[in-house]
Amino acid sequence: MKKLEFLIAVIAAFAFTACNKKDQVSDEKLLIGTWEETNTLVEPQAYSFDGLYMRSVSEFYPSQEVWVYSLSRQDGKLVISFKGIVNEETGVVEEIGREPITIVKLNASELEWEYYIGVYPDPIMKQEQYKKIK
Repeated sequence: MKKLEFLIAVIAAFAFTACNKKDQVSDEKLLIGTWEETNTLVEPQAYSFDGLYMRSVSEFYPSQEVWVYSLSRQDGKLVISFKGIVNEETGVVEEIGREPITIVKLNASELEWEYYIGVYPDPIMKQEQYKKIK
């Protein structure tokens, strides 16, 4: 009887591990699309992700920045790291530092992330919420 219980526990552990890996892939794919900020009192910012580039696409901000990004996992959370910004005139990727963004929540219609801003006297954690518009 104990062997049967052990076998069931092992099978369940493998099943849950397989589900978690599957969810990680789907989380990354859910980021693809256009997201508009929802927790702002001023005009909302919007970003579009295509798997390689993050573009600012808000009609209220004339500067259309294009960032090269990559995704990784840290402590079980999805993290957006930036490799540089694309120079509008030359198309060359300039290595400009930007703080990574940690995704706190991501589903088919909602995105919430956090990142640090400022360095003096102490960094401040900023949180932003977005809704998917495309």
